[in-house]
Amino acid sequence: MAVVLGVALAVALCLIAYLLIRGRGVRLDPLASDQLLARLQAEVVKAQAELQQQAVGRLREEAKALVVDHEAATEQRLKSRNEQIEAVLGVVRQELERLRGAVAEADRRQEGAYQQLRAVAAQGAQQTELLRQETARLKEMLGGNQSRGSWAERMADDVVRQLGMVEGVQYARQLRTASGSRPDFTFFLEGKKLHMDVKASFANYRRYLEAEDDRAREEAAKAFLRDLKARIDEVAGRGYIDPQDDTVEFVLLFIPNDQIFSFIHERDQALVDYALSRKVVICSPLTLFAVLAVIQQAARTAQLSRQAGEVLNLLNQVQKEWTKVREKIETLGNRLEQTTKVYDELATTRVRQLQRALDKVERLDVEAPAAEKKPLPSA
Repeated sequence: MAVVLGVALAVALCLIAYLLIRGRGVRLDPLASDQLLARLQAEVVKAQAELQQQAVGRLREEAKALVVDHEAATEQRLKSRNEQIEAVLGVVRQELERLRGAVAEADRRQEGAYQQLRAVAAQGAQQTELLRQETARLKEMLGGNQSRGSWAERMADDVVRQLGMVEGVQYARQLRTASGSRPDFTFFLEGKKLHMDVKASFANYRRYLEAEDDRAREEAAKAFLRDLKARIDEVAGRGYIDPQDDTVEFVLLFIPNDQIFSFIHERDQALVDYALSRKVVICSPLTLFAVLAVIQQAARTAQLSRQAGEVLNLLNQVQKEWTKVREKIETLGNRLEQTTKVYDELATTRVRQLQRALDKVERLDVEAPAAEKKPLPSA
């Protein structure tokens, strides 16, 4: 831009010189004109060179300034961009740390859930195995009459032992009743007896467990409930309830399995009501434990009541004896009080009167002749 301006200035000067010369009408020879043009060209070249050099210097300074400003602006932009990148990277790092923690927590929870699942699966397998073994034992025990009876008696024995009952004191086995029957267990209450039978037929219940279709299962369940109803009638007709034999107003029928007991309540609640109407209480191991615990508590309460009556009688006797002792103590106190008064009178008033008399005797003795003096008793 500066070079263009210099050239334009030189051309303008040439034109001005030419116009001046022409305007004055000065005639120059060709040699002078050439010299003048040459000088003008030289001046123009010189001016152009100077202008070009100045322009180049200015351009160099402006370029340096622009470069410095550009570098500063670039550095500032780079710094700002780096700060922005660092801020974004910080947020990204925080988010990555949060995600890493969340992933680790999820892994821990997943591992814990896997462990719990494995524990539950192991426990379920164990419970399944126990159920299988229990079912196998139940089928085996339900197989024959003798095994059923032994199994039921063992279950009843376990309940009785857990309650701490003593055979021959709180219960007896196969005790003959007034009607001639022999219940499996007889529990002794306060002057009363409670009989219990433990034998029942479970063959149809075993058929119910082994049935392969719903129809056979339903028929076996109905047959089992009919057998149980017949067993209730049989127990109710054996004379286990006899007021003349000091029995209570009901009898127990023991079902040695809580699963069978629950089955009875679920399938035929009317059968339970029927048993109660015949004064027969159906018990499982759990309910038998509760019944016998209540019986024991009632016996202890009655015993405590008797002992409380005896204690009251003894307290009445002690009260009577204490009344007599208190009267004797009061009489003795009165007598001791009278004796104390007599003693105080002797130790004070009487002694002082006697001392006065002795003092007078001593004075009389001082006035008597020396030959007649005799020692006087001391007060």
